[in-house]
Amino acid sequence: MKAVKLLAAAAAALIGTAAFAEGFSAGGYIRTGIESVIIDPDVDGVDPYGIFKTAADDKTGYHGGHNLGLGADRIRLNLAYSKGDAGVKFRYQQEDFTGDWLTADNVKYAFAYANLFDKLLTVEAGKLNGGYTATHGDEEYAFGGRTGARLAVFPFDGLAFDVTASTKYLGTYSFDTTGDGNADYKPFHLTSDAFAVSAAYKVKDSFGIQAGYALKGEGYVGFDLFAVENLNFAVEAKYLDKDISKAVDKEGKAVNGLAVTETVSYKVNSIKAGIVAKQNLTEDNGALSFYPFVSVGLDNVLEGLSAGIDAGYVTGAQAKGADIEDIISVTPEVTFTVTENGKVQLYYTFSKQDETVKHALGLGVRYDF
Repeated sequence: MKAVKLLAAAAAALIGTAAFAEGFSAGGYIRTGIESVIIDPDVDGVDPYGIFKTAADDKTGYHGGHNLGLGADRIRLNLAYSKGDAGVKFRYQQEDFTGDWLTADNVKYAFAYANLFDKLLTVEAGKLNGGYTATHGDEEYAFGGRTGARLAVFPFDGLAFDVTASTKYLGTYSFDTTGDGNADYKPFHLTSDAFAVSAAYKVKDSFGIQAGYALKGEGYVGFDLFAVENLNFAVEAKYLDKDISKAVDKEGKAVNGLAVTETVSYKVNSIKAGIVAKQNLTEDNGALSFYPFVSVGLDNVLEGLSAGIDAGYVTGAQAKGADIEDIISVTPEVTFTVTENGKVQLYYTFSKQDETVKHALGLGVRYDF
């Protein structure tokens, strides 16, 4: 609890400072909620039982629908400082409100950067963010969250190239520097596995493409279209070599991983509808997921009010080729935008897998600062 109070005090001080310090900015959000779940299991002799979830005692928190839900419990704080052509960027994030609040995992990125040659080249070092070549769909693939350095080149407007060297896939040496038989020095073993390259190209008011490849065997591609007003369309794909995919076939042998995701939505006046579709194409691990939604603004009834329905359908297999029953879910949601920065949401979720049925009623709150 002391860590939480310390963090809150520090965040308040930093955000207050941002209003007066030139070149300094701070922002982020807090989202949390409560959820009551009634589970009717497919087990003879087991009666339905209820679970009450809050941020204070359940690390999964509340979630709501895939597209319209406010999201699981999370606190995020973004800090940035720049002066001239150099600066620093930092992000703190906590999702398990019952876990440790001050660990390395809470720091999503923390790096310094410098712009050179009239911003033709940017050099970054530290724990890096997603850079300038991430995909723009539901997955947002990128080579972020890695400790190392990045060179980003911007030859002309709309085109970006990233070259990243990080420790993510590097092994280590083991040295005994004291002669006591213990390996007390373990530096990283520099190999080509440290490097990743990526690029992105955007044509204004038309389309964008992204691609990246890490030499260890991780790659992604993306395409998004924004030439049609009110239409959001994106396709993303990710590949993992069998040495890093952690996926195995029915015989237990490692296999390459491949996944594709499509994100589509269209808005007409106050009505918005769309779908997120995911295909896991990994051998003996195939799975399909579909998350359609529709929402409507109800400002004519009450300012800031909107309502919608999220649905979900998952079919396929899990790791090691084990079949699973199809999962269906339906989540009606009502959201009230209290202020420009604050939202409150009430939702109900019905989900069914085989004969096990779950009913969830939840209340969520989000505030952006």
